[in-house]
Amino acid sequence: MDLRLRAGKSPRPVELPHIGGIDAAGDVEAVGANVTEIAPGTRVVIDPTVKTPKGNLVMGVNFYGGFAEYLKVPATNVVPIPDEVSYDDASTLPICYITAWYGLYDRGGLENGE
Repeated sequence: MDLRLRAGKSPRPVELPHIGGIDAAGDVEAVGANVTEIAPGTRVVIDPTVKTPKGNLVMGVNFYGGFAEYLKVPATNVVPIPDEVSYDDASTLPICYITAWYGLYDRGGLENGE
């Protein structure tokens, strides 16, 4: 997706200036005052789809992404990863499950319980 965005071939236009990077993993630097489920120093992968009242936004498309030095995302988009999983490996997981979800639910019409 990042390559398609840079080549101008994505169906989702981006506003410039733009920082891409849909897939990201790293260490939590800081958390908001009301965040209790994750702590600074935790190794995480980021779910790039952020739900808003106006619909889903995608990190690296609709707002700055993983190529930035720091990211600010909702705590619900942060998933801890074990020490045995590299950041490179962890960062490949979101695109896999998003693609599967899209195929099964959005395109395939899969319903709960099937």
